Amino acid sequence: MKVMCMQTGKLTVQSDVYAFGVVLLELLTGRPALDLNQGPNDQNLVLQVRTLVDNQRNIYKKKIKKSP
Repeated sequence: MKVMCMQTGKLTVQSDVYAFGVVLLELLTGRPALDLNQGPNDQNLVLQVRTLVDNQRNIYKKKIKKSP
């Protein structure tokens, strides 16, 4: 669950969507959301995927800027 939801104890539509996304990532990657056997940068699946997506966005933006 997201940190705010854990602090307040209230479930919202946003927390449900976030949880669904985490479960979807687990199914697509075959990894648990939190894997302490991985290296320090790879333990949290959501942060790892977010980093990958951000890197892809940056690469795409650079390609757009370079094209005539």
